[in-house]
Amino acid sequence: MKIKTGIIGGTGIYDLPGVEGIEKRTITTEYGDVVVNIGRVGSRQVAFLTRHGEEHSIPPGEINYRANIKAMAKLGVKQIFATACSGGLNMSYEEGDLVIIRQFVEFVKNRPASFFTGKENQGKKIAHVDLTEPYCDDLCNILLKAAKDIGIALKDNATYCCMEGPRFETKAEIKMMQALGFDLVAHTQYPEVALAREAGICYAAVGMVANMAAGIKDEHVITEDVQENMAKIFHNVQSLLIRAVELTEDDRECWCMTALEGSFA
Repeated sequence: MKIKTGIIGGTGIYDLPGVEGIEKRTITTEYGDVVVNIGRVGSRQVAFLTRHGEEHSIPPGEINYRANIKAMAKLGVKQIFATACSGGLNMSYEEGDLVIIRQFVEFVKNRPASFFTGKENQGKKIAHVDLTEPYCDDLCNILLKAAKDIGIALKDNATYCCMEGPRFETKAEIKMMQALGFDLVAHTQYPEVALAREAGICYAAVGMVANMAAGIKDEHVITEDVQENMAKIFHNVQSLLIRAVELTEDDRECWCMTALEGSFA
């Protein structure tokens, strides 16, 4: 059976109690092997993976994003819900807020960011995929409906700034991001969202405000504090994801799935 829905968990989301009957499966791709947890939400099969590894041992710049997305595609996944542990830049945000990400800006350095680069693509055409709206509007609206159904607050329309990491940012960097109008900062949304578009997979992400970014509060950013804040909102996040999966039809159609058509030079 094809698995149409996938979940990618970031920092703090290493398991999903609402996914039942989980079995681990190793998916081999041309970019490497990926361990994926296959389980059920009701009668629907889902694929769940943790981008940092189950022991949080893979730093942002070393995550094999291409292998992760390719593994989802090989399973037949057509829609992905993801989480993004983030620092808050928007002064209207508070620690513990959940926010739908709609746009990103990236300042990463050395990450393979396309399926159309590298030795695997030698001799093949190059695609220039459209990312005007990088996140699937349909899946974002499903997340909003899911939040309403279960009675949790979910903000919308965040712009996410992707930095290289794994270090936290300087006060000067945060001031720059705020001046440019960004809402969240973290380290993993790019190239994950762009690769999903190249693979013909709808993608939506929930930003979790685990801390206010450097310099906003008169205190240092401490990893233990981030972990404590993540633990407080874990139940809401997993409930939101499970309800979103329940609301998502396996046979839905979307422009994201055909975005690659007409993208080749």
